[in-house]
Order: sequence, then C-alpha cells, then structure tokens
Amino acid sequence: MHLLSLALFLAATPAEPSYQPFDWSSLARGQVNPGLVRASGCYLAHADFSELVRGVLSDGRYALRVEGPSFDWTPKAGECGVEFWGLLEQDERGAVLRFHNGRRADDARRTPRPSPTLVQGRKTRLWLKVARTGSIPLPMTTGTTEDGRSIMLPAGYRGPMGFVCLEGTVGTLGRGFALREPVPCKEK
Repeated sequence: MHLLSLALFLAATPAEPSYQPFDWSSLARGQVNPGLVRASGCYLAHADFSELVRGVLSDGRYALRVEGPSFDWTPKAGECGVEFWGLLEQDERGAVLRFHNGRRADDARRTPRPSPTLVQGRKTRLWLKVARTGSIPLPMTTGTTEDGRSIMLPAGYRGPMGFVCLEGTVGTLGRGFALREPVPCKEK
C-alpha cells in the first residue's frame, strides 16, 4: 500500500526541469527536438558583446545558432571547449539555442540552475540576477532566473543585489510570480 501511495505521489509531482545532452546528428538530419539541452563545442560570435551571446556553437562539422542575454558568464569570441545550456527551439531559419548560461568545459563547479517548478505557497531556492527597476513613485526590485523568468521581490527588499541565491515562499502576482520573505540562501 505504501509503495502504491509513493508511486501516485511521484506521478502527481511535476518533475524538475533538466538539460539533456544535445545530439549533433539530429541537427544534421533536421530532426531537432525542442526542449532544454546542453551542447559543447567552439563559440563563434557574430560580434563581441558584453551582455549578449549571439553567434554559433560548432562541433567542428555542424553549427547551431545561439542567442540570448548572458546571465553570470559570457563566453569569449572564438573560445573552444565551452558548454552552453538553454532552450532549443525551431524558428523560420532553423534550429536555435536560446542561451541561458554556460561554462568552460573544464569548470566542473558551474552547473545549470533552471527554475524549479514554482507553486504558490511552496518554499523555494532561486538563483537570481537582482536589480532595481521602475522609478519613483513605484520603484521595484526584480530578480531574473537563469532561464529568463522574472520574479518580483517585496517593495521593502533590502537584500543583496546582482547575482545571488535567495530562499523564500512563492507567491503569485498577476500572471507572474513573487518571492515572499526572501533571505540569502544558507550553504548546504
């Protein structure tokens, strides 16, 4: 009976998102499956941007378009031995990786941090790029997750800015989410 209850609980609990290895041969066949992926290769930039990743990632035989804002790491133009993670999509020009973040392949300390499944009232831990937005009389503080989700922070937020890990309770705000009572994450 307990095993059945556990199986039903696990089936009802949404799986946390994860990045799957990218299959370069699927790109060659034109059979790219959209979703979260990790891909390694050489980054060839269209231009040298400081806050934007736009170019191609190549494995030597094939090239995958990549574009998106940098989160807390930006590859150097022409850098080989890099790993990118993001959302693989298909548009009118073919496959494109919507860049979330990345690392040099030899930097095992850096790992993907996709947003967990956000459920109102649930305690959560989020890696955010925190910034003040808006202006007087309505200044706001927002955090952006690695995968581009915008999270509102309380009006009186006085915590750290920039790239930070925060823990709090998920709330809703219109169609979006808010983090209630955010505090810096405790080390695990």
